[in-house]
Amino acid sequence: MALPSLGQDSWSLLRVFFFQLFLLPSLPPASGTGGQGPMPRVKYHAGDGHRALSFFQQKGLRDFDTLLLSDDGNTLYVGAREAVLALNIQNPGIPRLKNMIPWPASERKKTECAFKKKSNETQCFNFIRVLVSYNATHLYACGTFAFSPACTFIPLPPSRNSKIPSCCPS
Repeated sequence: MALPSLGQDSWSLLRVFFFQLFLLPSLPPASGTGGQGPMPRVKYHAGDGHRALSFFQQKGLRDFDTLLLSDDGNTLYVGAREAVLALNIQNPGIPRLKNMIPWPASERKKTECAFKKKSNETQCFNFIRVLVSYNATHLYACGTFAFSPACTFIPLPPSRNSKIPSCCPS
C-alpha cells in the first residue's frame, strides 16, 4: 500500500486523517514497547558524563522544539522552525550537524496565514511539532505549516553514516 502524499488542499488532509485513524492503530506496536503506552527510550541521570551536550546553534535556525533520539543513540533528530535536523551525538559534548532537511511553508500558505490575522514575523512558518519513529526505515513528521498542518514520512538512510534524504512536500 502506498503511503499518502500531502497536497495543499483539505482533501489531502482528510486522507491523511483517515490514514492515521484506520491504518496506524492496526499496525503492530514498535519493538520494545510490549504494547504498553509511551516508554522513555533512554534515561540518563543528572551529571552523567556520557551524554552531556553543549549548546547547538546554526545560523538561520531557531525554535528547536521537538526531539527524537535514534534507536542506536547516536543521532538526535530535531524538529525546528522550517527544518528537520539530524545531529551526530556520538562524541559527548560535541553535537555535529549530519543533515538538515528544509521544510518551509509555501508562500501561498504564508499569505493565507497572514489573511487569518496571524503574524508574518512570528507565526506564519512551519514549526515541526511531531517527530516520531514510524518504523526502521522512516520517521513521521508533522508541522504547523503556517496554520495549515501537514505531515510527511521521512526515509532514513540505510547506513548510520549516510545523510537523510530530502522528504517534505512544499
